[in-house]
Amino acid sequence: MKITRCLLVLSLALAAGACAKKDEEGGEGTAGGGFNAGLTEVVNPSAATGGTLKLASAHDVDSWDPTRSYLTAAYNLQRLYTRTLLTPDAKPGADGLKLVPDLAAAAPEISADGLTYTFTLRDGVRFEDGSPITSKDIRHGIQRLFAQEELGGGPTYLIDRLDQGQHYPGPYADSTGLKSISTPDDRTITFRLAEPFADFPYLLAMGVAAPVPAAEDPGAKYGDKPVSSGPYRFETIDPGKEAVLVRNEEWDRATDAVRRALPDRIELIIGTAPDEIDRQLLDGDLDADAGQGGVQAATQPKILLDAALKARADEPTTGFVQYAAMSTAVPPFDDVHCRRAVQYAVDKTAVQTARGGPDAGGDIAGAMLPPGIPGHDPALDPFQTKSGKPQPDKAKEELARYTVPCSTNHGATRSK
Repeated sequence: MKITRCLLVLSLALAAGACAKKDEEGGEGTAGGGFNAGLTEVVNPSAATGGTLKLASAHDVDSWDPTRSYLTAAYNLQRLYTRTLLTPDAKPGADGLKLVPDLAAAAPEISADGLTYTFTLRDGVRFEDGSPITSKDIRHGIQRLFAQEELGGGPTYLIDRLDQGQHYPGPYADSTGLKSISTPDDRTITFRLAEPFADFPYLLAMGVAAPVPAAEDPGAKYGDKPVSSGPYRFETIDPGKEAVLVRNEEWDRATDAVRRALPDRIELIIGTAPDEIDRQLLDGDLDADAGQGGVQAATQPKILLDAALKARADEPTTGFVQYAAMSTAVPPFDDVHCRRAVQYAVDKTAVQTARGGPDAGGDIAGAMLPPGIPGHDPALDPFQTKSGKPQPDKAKEELARYTVPCSTNHGATRSK
């Protein structure tokens, strides 16, 4: 397995358009920076407003409808136009993994048995048309997820926690709604779980829990122009080509401690070739690659061998782990000893090199959780994988425990 690393070029224009000064509320940063400085701090912070943030992506988002999107790049863009009860803090490093209140006025009240979560909404939060965001809008947004035949594609974890045997078909087929969510008034929303689930707040921070006004919900066509609850609203969406966001004048900075919302306008060009994105980043014509794939292998040496360019770059570990899967239903891999033999026999360094080496191919992983995920244990390496070297002796030991050699008689019946 390899933990993917991604070389990103930081544009000063992006830093100036998205960050606060260190001595301001919500601002943490430093001038100067250096290679990998952006992993733990905000580089060249600014509080200046105005201008246009220019983004590009090789591929379109899967959907602008937060209920239907599953791409991580789309999740970041959603923060421009959607808000949720809770959201990850907009801070670098480990602080960015913490949830903070967003539409909620404070952290939820949780019952002693861990089954009931009650939120109170902030005052003054509004959709782009000026109408107030209510608890019923949040409930409707979540209930849309249950209409999987019409709105499939997004993560369904909330269905697992909130359906509780109701077999709720979604708000278009059943207007009575989920029994596990109650909205006693416009500012209060309560969730009742069937069993404790400590990660439940993180599910509410996903786009599938964003508010959607029922009166403005055309179902499957909602992604054509979602209603904004965040600091920006869509001016235009041209699928496969471009999306333009402008300021949502109904967004009140006083209600949002997370988003700085410094640029006046955000332009995303879709379908730009990856090499062209790299060129525009290096030339300063582009502020960021919205696809977050990192610069291409051919561009990386230009950055790493140029001190000035390298000082403006980061090489973060992404949240992705690449691995080769063996089907446990197909002989001989239906036997755990055969699978372990392959694990020990593979030359991981050779695979890493074929993928471009540590910079392009990523680090060799010892476990499934990458470093950016809470719970990652850097010492965990049960198969001594991180060395990258094949271990033929251990592979042979595993093969000896399998009655039919893994390399032959794949269709044979094993004796028990």
